[in-house]
Amino acid sequence: MTGILSAFALWPQRASASDPDFRIGDLAALEARVLTERPRRVGRHARLSLLGAVACLRDAPSPPSGERVGIYLGSALGNTAQEHEVVEQAVAVASGLAEGPASPVHFAASVSNSATFHVSRATGALGPNLVVSQEMRSFEGALAAADLAIACGDIDFALVGGVDEHQSNRETVWRRLELDPTLPLGEGSGWLLLGRQGPRGDLVWVDSFPETGDALVARIRHVLGPEEPLVLLPGPGVDPLDPLASALTTPGHAPRIQDYRSRCGTFGTAAALAIAGVFAPEATPGLYVHLARSHGTLWTAAVRRSPNP
Repeated sequence: MTGILSAFALWPQRASASDPDFRIGDLAALEARVLTERPRRVGRHARLSLLGAVACLRDAPSPPSGERVGIYLGSALGNTAQEHEVVEQAVAVASGLAEGPASPVHFAASVSNSATFHVSRATGALGPNLVVSQEMRSFEGALAAADLAIACGDIDFALVGGVDEHQSNRETVWRRLELDPTLPLGEGSGWLLLGRQGPRGDLVWVDSFPETGDALVARIRHVLGPEEPLVLLPGPGVDPLDPLASALTTPGHAPRIQDYRSRCGTFGTAAALAIAGVFAPEATPGLYVHLARSHGTLWTAAVRRSPNP
């Protein structure tokens, strides 16, 4: 079982009383506290990734570096702001509306792995460098890839993150990610440092189950300790009052429901905040299971927080 050495979650806040969405405020102030060298000419997506990854690594007992440390980043929409800027520049030049060529700096910042390049440079993690984009399951995909790499011996440690920035084009986000248009949108940066053993807890599984939930209920009951608390983290497609909670209730042992999206809104990798938040100082020990439902399947990730992380 893969261990968890450290975790960090950069949570957003509600923008204003009139705006239902959630956003992270002054990035420059956060960078001054967290980063030894502030990034230049990088977009918001890369800045959010840097802040989360560096803070997560700094929280580890003995921060690792080198070729045995991989970076696995999940992002549902990626660096869309920079991509749109490059496309608009290219179209303007091609149409004769602007002088060319388009900025090579902007192009370099728009590619899919620009964020992990900056994370590697800042942390010294020189192993595999992977960006996973799998819609609402992007963080779970990155987590599964990192877990497999450690189990196979390809690496000893993995920085695993889920990062998405707030999108101003709400209709596009709702349509592409198949979201309920009444839900407030958000953004965030959540990271875990995985290794073969971890003082903070364990990654128990990343797996999918039939929508009925029977197989998931059996798995949870199999790994749950006799007196171990169970906490369910309902994500997209799973209502906080989902029947799964009733199925897992036994005499004197009912699961606790943690509605984390009321703190961050909905976005492609909100699961990263939920799971990294399990290891916040105020959280309690137990088995935490994140649930998301899509196309007849339950997508799940389970972590165990140790009693004394």
